[in-house]
Amino acid sequence: MSFNPVKFSKAAACVLGIGKSGAECAKLLRARGFNVLASDAGQPAAARLDQLLQLGVEVECGGHSEKVLHRGFVVKSP
Repeated sequence: MSFNPVKFSKAAACVLGIGKSGAECAKLLRARGFNVLASDAGQPAAARLDQLLQLGVEVECGGHSEKVLHRGFVVKSP
């Protein structure tokens, strides 16, 4: 099954994990117009967080809040 962005166009997205691939995924989704929450259980690199914040990605670190449950879809970073 492939991802159909039209089906989720009004949905907010969540990316779990803000490593290299998670950050790139969040950037791609944001560039495609999605409202994005990037959530990480740890503390990712400050430069990576700053870059996401500048793009308008909401970021949470040190654990996952209930905000994750209120998103239209979640992408788990490998």
